[in-house]
Amino acid sequence: GGGGWLCGGGGKKKKKKHTRPTMSRRVYGDFTAQKARSDIKSALVDVRKCLDATRNPQHPADVPHTYDDKFAIVELATRAALTVQLNTLANGVALTPDVIAELQAARGKNTVTLRYNCFTACRFKETKTREEESATRHEKEGMFGKTTYKSVTTITEHFWEYTVSWAFSAFVGTGGTGNTFPLLSRTASHTIMTRTKEPSNPLDVKRSFDAIDVEITWLLNALSKDGSGLVNFDIDRSDPATCHTPRRNADVDDVLEHASALNGWSKRVLSQMTRTVEDGYSKLLPRGVEKPSLSAPFDGEVFTPVSVMLSLEESQEDDADAPSKPFAAGDFQAIIEQQQNSFKERVDAIDAALPSSGIFTTAEAVVMLSVGYSCKLWLQYM
Repeated sequence: GGGGWLCGGGGKKKKKKHTRPTMSRRVYGDFTAQKARSDIKSALVDVRKCLDATRNPQHPADVPHTYDDKFAIVELATRAALTVQLNTLANGVALTPDVIAELQAARGKNTVTLRYNCFTACRFKETKTREEESATRHEKEGMFGKTTYKSVTTITEHFWEYTVSWAFSAFVGTGGTGNTFPLLSRTASHTIMTRTKEPSNPLDVKRSFDAIDVEITWLLNALSKDGSGLVNFDIDRSDPATCHTPRRNADVDDVLEHASALNGWSKRVLSQMTRTVEDGYSKLLPRGVEKPSLSAPFDGEVFTPVSVMLSLEESQEDDADAPSKPFAAGDFQAIIEQQQNSFKERVDAIDAALPSSGIFTTAEAVVMLSVGYSCKLWLQYM
């Protein structure tokens, strides 16, 4: 995730043959800088709702600041991303502070992995026949005049029970007895229908998907060891060999590497859960059964606070050249709470839109919302 004002400086790069790097880098740099400015401007509109109306945070390029301020806002943005990610996992897959405390106590120096498992089945239930009158009336001439009648069709319907079972868990090391912690799971079914002459299963009788794993040790390591639930992140500036700029340094690179893996995991979980739900609704449904809104998890926006942490507030001193400052701890907490309220509003809207039973309820939609939001969160950070 390079580009923009955070990526200034650094060593010289070797030229590549058969390319026109000067123009492409300039265009890319202009685009990413403009994108960063746009993201910050958009986020500031939202964040002013939870700050004093007189506050006026701005893009760093528009206010006086020091080079240390750039490090400070990158650290703040990273803490925000890590905090929001942990909150999102708590809300979406039940990786709650209590579970994290158990994992922290059990793991020692071992890794911790988050896992998603899914299984589907489709079994025959019954066959029914019914008669259905046509909507069109027909007339027939007879020796006693015209006779009006409707044709009747016999319809054979086969009913199937489609079941989806999914589960999230976390495990220490390689897992096993005492080292696996169940998080969130659900098993649900609904009825689908076919109208073939003979019953033929429209889906796999049984299907077990490969587990989807991602290591989350790095997230747990970011938590303060005092049990407060606060996230720590600081850029080590002592070694110029590993710290070049606020963006190009070993600490941010480590976060980006792990965030990329989590991003990939989130996309795979979203894809697999979406597929199992869509499979169940791609077939005929019994009469009177309506298909729920499968777009419910994505119908609204959740506030993402990473960009706004990259803003600075003008100094209140009389000196026009006095450096600006990043958000204070109280502001940081208020912005995180605003993000949580925004997420809850989306969950409440989903809950109002979806049924309480079947294979696609609030539980599935909130998982989809959470992993989809995780992708958006790290995309904004990168």
